[in-house]
Amino acid sequence: NENFQYIDCSVVRTSNYYYREHLDKETILVFDEKDRCRGYGIFWDTYEQGFILKEAGVRDYEAFKAIISYCYRRLQETNHKVMIVQMPPQSPFIEYLKDLHYNIEWAFPREKEGGKMGRFIKFLPLFEQLQDYFEERIQCSSWQDKDFSFLLETDLGNIVFHYRNSQLNISDSSDERPDYSLSIRADFLFRFFTGYWNVRRYEARTNTTLETEVAHLMQTLFPEKVSFFSAVDYF
Repeated sequence: NENFQYIDCSVVRTSNYYYREHLDKETILVFDEKDRCRGYGIFWDTYEQGFILKEAGVRDYEAFKAIISYCYRRLQETNHKVMIVQMPPQSPFIEYLKDLHYNIEWAFPREKEGGKMGRFIKFLPLFEQLQDYFEERIQCSSWQDKDFSFLLETDLGNIVFHYRNSQLNISDSSDERPDYSLSIRADFLFRFFTGYWNVRRYEARTNTTLETEVAHLMQTLFPEKVSFFSAVDYF
C-alpha cells in the first residue's frame, strides 16, 4: 500500500482476497534484521505450465534482491527455465527488475481472463474526490478557456461535469441541458477510468462513432495509460 498509494486506481487488498486467491499458493515474506517486513512474493503454478510470480511488493532494493534470489532457487528446483511475472510493467518490483537487464517479453492479458470484475463502488463520491485531477486535465488541454457541461449517463447513475470560469464541479444531475452527453455502460466507463481503453478501442468494441467533441472530451478526462491491474482484477 505504501508503494502504490500515488498510483491511479491503486488496489487495496483485504485479508479475504488473499485467502480466496492464494489459498494453497506459495508465499514468502522478506524481513530485515529488526524483523520488519520489507517485501512479499506470491507464486502460482496451478493453472499454467511455468514458474509464475503472481504478485510481489517490496519496500527497497534489498527486499527485491531477496525475492529474486528465492526465484532463482525455485526455478532450479521446479526445472523451469523461464519466470513469468504477472504484474504491471511500471510497478516498483518491475522497475527494479529492469535494472538487471533481463531478456523481458511483455504480454498483456485479454479482458475477462482473470475472472474478476473491476467495477465502481460509490459512483458519485469517487468522482467528487478526484475532481481536482479532472479539473487539472481540462486546464491543461484545449478546453481550458471554454465553458461547457458534459453528461455521462450510465446504468449505475449519472455524472455531470460542469466547467465554468476555469472551475470544475461534478454532480449527478443538472437543471440545464448539457452541451455534450454520452450514454455508456458503467463497466465500459470503468475501462476508460483505469486508462485501459481509449476512444478508438471503445468505438471498435461497440461499433459506434462518437461525436468529435465528445471523443475529445473523453480523451481529455480519461487519458490512456498503463492500467495498474493484475490478471485477477481484469474486467
